[in-house]
Amino acid sequence: MQIRLFVYGTLLPDQPGHPMMKPYLIDRSPGAVYGGLFAGDDYPYFVPGGRSLVYGEWFLLKREALPMLDEYEGYEGPGHPGNEYERIWITDASGKKEGWVYAVSSTKGLPRITSGSWIKHLQGQMKKAREGETVHGA
Repeated sequence: MQIRLFVYGTLLPDQPGHPMMKPYLIDRSPGAVYGGLFAGDDYPYFVPGGRSLVYGEWFLLKREALPMLDEYEGYEGPGHPGNEYERIWITDASGKKEGWVYAVSSTKGLPRITSGSWIKHLQGQMKKAREGETVHGA
């Protein structure tokens, strides 16, 4: 059996969590869902709903990946008080795909990623860091 998961952060290709996905990954395709993306120190937080788009990828995975993903995302079960994220069902903005996503209900005052893309956010952070090095090194 297979599952579909919308991925928007550290599980994306070239991100730290992606290598653990490889044994389970069957297929992937770009996608976008409605919600907000917020910047934590090392990873993003997704809040579903609204009119903004969050960009990522749909992963088609072997079902055996689910326990490993739940552990990685700090999900202990529906409504569990120890959950960092909830695993919820979501539909792609196109209406053509649906599956699981890990989401939070509160962003704890974190800054919004206005591009809706964790990758663009990281690229912007790297650019700022390089520009800061240039200015300080001049």
